[in-house]
Amino acid sequence: MPAFYTGNYQHLIDSKGRISFPSEWRKIVPGQQENYLITVLWPERCVGIYPSGEWERIRKRMRDEREISDTPALRERHRRILEHTSMTSVDQNGRLSLKPDIRQIAGLDGKVLLLGNLDHVEIWSQERRSEYEQTHELTEDTLFLDLSTLILNGEMESASRSGDD
Repeated sequence: MPAFYTGNYQHLIDSKGRISFPSEWRKIVPGQQENYLITVLWPERCVGIYPSGEWERIRKRMRDEREISDTPALRERHRRILEHTSMTSVDQNGRLSLKPDIRQIAGLDGKVLLLGNLDHVEIWSQERRSEYEQTHELTEDTLFLDLSTLILNGEMESASRSGDD
C-alpha cells in the first residue's frame, strides 16, 4: 500500500541533525525489513523524505528514462538529484537524522516545518517556506478551482470506469 502523508508540523532540529518524525506518520513507514527512508534535496531547497517503496518507484522511472534516452543532460540531472540523496530511518525515539550537507544547503536549523505531500514528506526551514509561498502565491479562488477540477475529473473517471463494466 502506498504511503499517504498529509498535514503539517513544526519541530526543532537538534545540533546532531535529528528531528522528531510525527507519530501519525511513523505508522505509515513500512514495518518490514525495508523500513528505511530516503532523503533527497529538492531544487526548492527543501528536503523530501520518501518511504523506501515510494523511492523505489522514482528510482525505476529514472532507470527507465536512461534506457530510453541516455543523454549527458539526463545523466547530469540524475547526478544532481542523487548527489544529496541518502538513506535514514526513524530511531527508537521517533527521530530521523539528516546529513550535515543537506541541512546546510536547505537552511535547516532550529525550527522547521514538516509538510505532508501525499507520497512523501517535505522538511522546510520556516523562513524559506515563507519566502517560497510569497513568490509562488496561490489565491483562494485558484486553490478552490484546482480542487474542484481534481474532484470532478476523479468523478468522471470513476463514472467512465463503472460504465465499462
